[in-house]
Amino acid sequence: MGALKQMWTREEETALRAGVRKYGVGKWVSILSDRKYSPALQSRSNVDLKDKWRNLDLGSRRKRAKIAFQNQDEEDYNDTALAIVEVANDGEQEILPASPPNGDNEELFTSVDTFILEAITSLNKRLGPNKKSIVLHVEENMQPGKRRLVASRLKHLVNVGTIIRKNNRYKISPTYAAAEAEQSSPQLLLEGNKENGVENHTKSQVDGEAFKINGMTEEEASAAVAKALAEAEFARVEAEEAAKEADRAEAEAEAMKDYAEAVMEVWKDSMRCQSG
Repeated sequence: MGALKQMWTREEETALRAGVRKYGVGKWVSILSDRKYSPALQSRSNVDLKDKWRNLDLGSRRKRAKIAFQNQDEEDYNDTALAIVEVANDGEQEILPASPPNGDNEELFTSVDTFILEAITSLNKRLGPNKKSIVLHVEENMQPGKRRLVASRLKHLVNVGTIIRKNNRYKISPTYAAAEAEQSSPQLLLEGNKENGVENHTKSQVDGEAFKINGMTEEEASAAVAKALAEAEFARVEAEEAAKEADRAEAEAEAMKDYAEAVMEVWKDSMRCQSG
């Protein structure tokens, strides 16, 4: 028969939360070695800290989801994206509003959005950073446990056209970069377009195209313009389809991960019951 584990005290939970804020999730050895937290956690192992944090985090998310669901108005909010998380062991669903219609969390959302944009520009990857890199950057500058909030804000920023997503990579959209550049300098606009893979046409190139059109008949010029517009539309549709496919793949991966974690929790509970 296994030894009964001592219940967690308020002092231990406070020390654990403070340690996670300081070192981050998963840094259990560092938390236990910290002189500030080790006295309160001296009877706990790194496995104990890991299990307790998972329970605290899950309980917190379920509580927030329950409150959000109870307060959810029947009106259809256009700016609210819903993330549905399926709990495999009992089949219940938790609905987490990504962008509540009220302004209570506006400051938090603004901060997260700022760090997201900062991550995309500062990580300086040719294809743009992936979601994991962006989450790590946000959590380094704020606090851990922001993965779902960052995912929600990423989706919001894509929907409003601030950033673009392709093959699970994120970049600042040329439109947003242009709007920002108008408030600074033309040089920043060129740099932003170059960074996001947008070709900058020189004056000589534009003049050359204009010269070609001047040598055409009205019908030929109209056909050339129509062809260019059709090619642009085709490229846009292709980009949208690629983004949708990437979204579906990521959603499936997230669902499989949640399912695997739920199965593992059920298995652990079963083993504890058998050992007890």
